[in-house]
Amino acid sequence: MGKLARTTLSISQRSYALAGVTLPERQYKALKKQGLTYGKARFFVFGRASQPCRKCQTKIQRSTANSRRIYTVRNVPVDWIGPWAEVSVKGLKHHASLIEGSDKKFEKRFYGECWVQRRSPWARIDSNTVAPDHDDPLKERSAIGQKATHPHCSVTRNLAVFEANCARGIAQLSYPSGYRYELLVVENRREASGALNTIGADIPVRYFLEKQLGLSAARNRVFTEAQKRNADWLALLDDDVVPMDGWLEEYVRAMQSMPDVRLFYGQYWYRFPNGYSLAIERDSDSFEAIIEKPVRFGGGNLLMHESLYGVNGIRFDPRFDACGGEDTDLRHQAAACGVLAVPVPRAVIQEAITARRATLLSGFHRKLDQGVSSFMMLTKYTPPLTVTAGLLVQLPLRFIRLLGDWWRAAQAHILLLEERDKLLDTALASSATFIGVIMGLCGYRGSYYARNDK
Repeated sequence: MGKLARTTLSISQRSYALAGVTLPERQYKALKKQGLTYGKARFFVFGRASQPCRKCQTKIQRSTANSRRIYTVRNVPVDWIGPWAEVSVKGLKHHASLIEGSDKKFEKRFYGECWVQRRSPWARIDSNTVAPDHDDPLKERSAIGQKATHPHCSVTRNLAVFEANCARGIAQLSYPSGYRYELLVVENRREASGALNTIGADIPVRYFLEKQLGLSAARNRVFTEAQKRNADWLALLDDDVVPMDGWLEEYVRAMQSMPDVRLFYGQYWYRFPNGYSLAIERDSDSFEAIIEKPVRFGGGNLLMHESLYGVNGIRFDPRFDACGGEDTDLRHQAAACGVLAVPVPRAVIQEAITARRATLLSGFHRKLDQGVSSFMMLTKYTPPLTVTAGLLVQLPLRFIRLLGDWWRAAQAHILLLEERDKLLDTALASSATFIGVIMGLCGYRGSYYARNDK
């Protein structure tokens, strides 16, 4: 088989043993000690365009063939196969044969072709059938007779809440053929609340206890567990939502029709058994009306490709645990990596607004923390000088608009106008958000989502 075939097998085995890391373990640990993230330290060349090759320090170049990303290194020694072999065969576990030629040495496989030209100072990777990287693992794995892993995951504070809501919806889902499915349940407590009962879905179910409190820690644990299982796609759900029939099928349909998209998000359908919420608009009772509305982006109804958290290193930021906004921040991180989120209106989940949340005090508190979150988002993605200048201009303007909201609300109540309650809610929400920005400026970081479990 030759050195190339042996290297191919070695890299595949190493990647399996090290949860996706293709570098030698010692080299990977050294890079991690230098402060590199998992996504930046795991590969020789993939995803490292314009960076130096770890072996010869030559600048890595990126090109495209058939809409697939290809990373190459010029001046690669012919007797050193490692990095370019990794690019060409990652994900392919297929028998290889070596064909000798007078000028070239070819390594062929059933799907695609990869070769090094001895007498020219460059190496090339080419594939017309299977992507040589993880840019589209669904196509890649189905092409070699394997099925892509597609787990859906739920994060919960209490298994009873999960079993009463999310598990009930999962049990009724239809699972499109051609994929492997798993359910990962992460409970975020210092101690388990009990044993996970059978949910009735005919798929493997894995339970994990994440003792570090915080929504970001729980959701990031999902990323870790999905990476260990070499999942290609990951669907995120919260414990208090119920995915509607057809939810998963709509996501799969979107994946297949838009193969280059790496982040999808579905629609929320808020249900109010009683009361109302200052922070959450009451939705229609009609499914058709819901799917016609602008789709809300939220961390409890997402479909993500593994490249986002595996290669780009995207994670939920714990700084937003108390005030919320971690899902908006995740979208910012994805956009910074050139990944745009695409809505899937018919991938609908229902979320019941409980009596506690459907109160004026709860809504005001949530709007206040949204103001804190907006300030934190501003400071995270904007230079300090720009933040200072912006606040000096925007805060007075927002205060003037706030006074305008209260003036309109007062007029409506004096004149007994029909929309007076709505205008009052608008004024209260604006006040809470404005106060939240001021409190964020003073160092407050929110408390709506804070919790203290024993």
